[in-house]
Amino acid sequence: KLNSSLSKKIEENISKNKKDKICLCFSDEGLWAEYLKKYQVKSKYNIELINIQHGSFLMNKVPFVQLRKFINSLIWPLLRFPLFGFDFGGSKLDTYFVYSQIEKDFLASKSLDSRVFISPVICKFHLINEYLKFVKIGDAGIEKVAFFAMQPPKISQGCKYSEAEIYTILLPFFEHFSRLGYTMYFRLHPGTLNPAHSIKLLRQYGIANHIIIANDKNIEYYLAKSSIVISFHSTVIFDANILGKLPIVIKGFMEGFNFPIKHEIVNILNNWQNDLENALSKKMLYKRNIDIEFENEIIDFFK
Repeated sequence: KLNSSLSKKIEENISKNKKDKICLCFSDEGLWAEYLKKYQVKSKYNIELINIQHGSFLMNKVPFVQLRKFINSLIWPLLRFPLFGFDFGGSKLDTYFVYSQIEKDFLASKSLDSRVFISPVICKFHLINEYLKFVKIGDAGIEKVAFFAMQPPKISQGCKYSEAEIYTILLPFFEHFSRLGYTMYFRLHPGTLNPAHSIKLLRQYGIANHIIIANDKNIEYYLAKSSIVISFHSTVIFDANILGKLPIVIKGFMEGFNFPIKHEIVNILNNWQNDLENALSKKMLYKRNIDIEFENEIIDFFK
């Protein structure tokens, strides 16, 4: 049996759009993927499960797979919902839309039956669509504006430093941008456990003097108003690349992780000034025209 309230909501939505085939699209491939696989088997409809990548993944092997499956089998009769998921690719869904060839190759190693399409535009359609609302043709004012997306260390897998330690190390970096005449937008991650405490730390360690907190509008607004995007472990690096911004990854805070798209690297723990100068010199290489065309991907999907 399925969770009655969840399956009822799905049925209600399907009934409004009755077709020969139903596609259920979702971005979270954890518990939801496992639940929807159960629903797919029990449903009277012809259903295809489609995962749209959201976020950059470490793509590590999930531990204790058999134990997770066993616990799910025990819990299901009680909750009508799984207790464990199997991360990106672990549920071997029908179709995936992914950012790049790296994710496609990873999924191929997981399942030979899944269809995988590389389509960053489909994955980021909402972001691009919203971004275009804020773009002004010939907006030269953005050339001296940077956007820094902070990750919360306490919930970022592989982070080696505390938030206070990170701000201590980053202060000269932000001071340098101020001397170069940049406006620096600083966005706390939506998953930040205590935003008020983070802002207090930014003030305590002097960074607040060189930034503008950028959490009062949608992220697309700040991406449109910036020419450079900086983080050390955030999907915003991918967003920057697809939107024609200079993406800079700060290395040194995280355990080894490589973004599967082109970006520039600044090693904050070793001679970062030279790295930054080299990165800033490449800004023009990333500029591109933005559109939301994905005709080829749709044609391939329906083949």
